[in-house]
Amino acid sequence: TFSILWPTPQPDSMTYFGYPEASNPEVFGQRIAKLHEQGFKAVPYSCLSFFSEAAPEWPFFATSWQTGSADTSASDVAAYNAAFARINPLSPTYSDFIVAKNMEFMKRYDLDGFYHDNVHPYPIGTNVEGGGWVDAKGVGHAVYPILAYRDLHRRLYAAVKTERSDAHLMAHMSGKVTIPFLAYEDSYLDGEHFRDRVKDSYLDLLPLDTFRAEFMGRQWGLMPYFLPEFRGEYARQVAPTRGLMGLLLIHDVQPWNLWCNAEVVNAMFRALDAFGYVESRFVPYFDPRPPARTALPNVQVSAYLRDGRALLVVANLDREPKQGVVTIDAGRLGLPLGEVVTWPECQPVQRQGSDLTVSMEGLDYRLLLLGPAP
Repeated sequence: TFSILWPTPQPDSMTYFGYPEASNPEVFGQRIAKLHEQGFKAVPYSCLSFFSEAAPEWPFFATSWQTGSADTSASDVAAYNAAFARINPLSPTYSDFIVAKNMEFMKRYDLDGFYHDNVHPYPIGTNVEGGGWVDAKGVGHAVYPILAYRDLHRRLYAAVKTERSDAHLMAHMSGKVTIPFLAYEDSYLDGEHFRDRVKDSYLDLLPLDTFRAEFMGRQWGLMPYFLPEFRGEYARQVAPTRGLMGLLLIHDVQPWNLWCNAEVVNAMFRALDAFGYVESRFVPYFDPRPPARTALPNVQVSAYLRDGRALLVVANLDREPKQGVVTIDAGRLGLPLGEVVTWPECQPVQRQGSDLTVSMEGLDYRLLLLGPAP
């Protein structure tokens, strides 16, 4: 379990937005020590592609580091009263400095990794040294220096993992999965691009094959986290969050517990922890031999397997209630057919042979336990 330390202009945070230096070394150190005592990893915010114009290095290196673009509107940036300038990753002096500065920060306070924001390529124009190109008509064009960003992330990854092999590096980007440098992170947080677009169901915006391609991470070896973006009444209601939890569970994706109904998420985690899912093996609905089948439209079934038991996740991705049969493939689960109960309530589920009778509300899911309770 890790705690992300977001920058604020407080004594226990960072001197400038995204700048790897403590505002008050003693107070910041106490904050880190307390997190470690509580069993949390301390993972501060970091951003390799932007740099605070309030930092002392900026007046000396702005000419070679800047791209001419900066963030001044975000509320967390504005709290520091300084622009957050987009950096030219082609600058060797910037790469040398920011890697060394991050490592100094990590070693001094025994930090457990970094949360990297804005991890996707930005355009570099002809106004930047080494950037852009001019065509035969004299028109300038921007380039996306993916390899330069990749080298920067790879360099920091090597330094961090050499110092602490168990350190955690998380990347945040949304809708811009760029594997050449996400490969040098341990996990990624995606989903912010649905802000002000999603209402109560993500299936209005993307089909399941798109979800599998972008949000699962398994094809790249990354741990996936999903950032909900419900707003207003939808964030307070139970059904939208339960529907999203069903969608995430059948894909083995972790939710980031923000902008949704937090208690719904916490209840899901309590049920999963009681089963011991961290040590389980995941079998998805799209496996060549899935754990169960159903003819119910827009209902999918995945499973977690552990120690001679299975936790089936039956997700109704429709807004309409569903009732019908789910057929278990006991051979795929490697378990004998026995009593099936709801989890964690342990209420018996009607079963006839391999067929279970299941009912769900719209945008809902059921956890069903096959085998002895943990």
